[in-house]
Amino acid sequence: MQEDLLDFVGDIYEASYKPGHWEVVMAKLCQLTGSKSSVLIIENQKSGSRQIISIHGISRILAVAYNAGLGRYDNTFSLIKTKINDVTILPSQELKQSNPSYYQFILKPSDIGHISVVDLHKDSDIRIGMAVHRSLNAPGYSNNETNILRLISPHICRAVLIQRELGNAHSEARNMMSLVSKIPMGMLLVGQDG
Repeated sequence: MQEDLLDFVGDIYEASYKPGHWEVVMAKLCQLTGSKSSVLIIENQKSGSRQIISIHGISRILAVAYNAGLGRYDNTFSLIKTKINDVTILPSQELKQSNPSYYQFILKPSDIGHISVVDLHKDSDIRIGMAVHRSLNAPGYSNNETNILRLISPHICRAVLIQRELGNAHSEARNMMSLVSKIPMGMLLVGQDG
């Protein structure tokens, strides 16, 4: 198990500079925690909009709908009762009672009954969250599975923040090159006589 976790941490940091590798990370996260699906979400603290960074085991159509605005009805962040990088377990009854509409139209059709969620990062700009899901008929999460989430959550947080910084640096470099390309350039040759 220790070797599997070390390999997994390597995959997590690989995703920080290869965003497509998040799919591998989310699939392995499901495998390690015995989950049917997983999601990594970033929330803009100013606008309140949420975007899925990566998913596994959930319909891509649902992810597109979530990113298009359906995510504003997701109250999972408000149900987190633990500190950063700790795990909150949300059983199906609590999910159903806290937001019946979201449960009825999103969670139940997706067969999401139990959620283990981690608040990875929160500052004035963004909030990052990760969740793993089990079906309605599956048992809840054990201490062993939640401990795996606790161990790897700081690494996932760092990888997402590294990815954001690399993306920002790439965007700034592109903007700078665009600006430099618009500056007229030429050469002035001056001889001995001026």
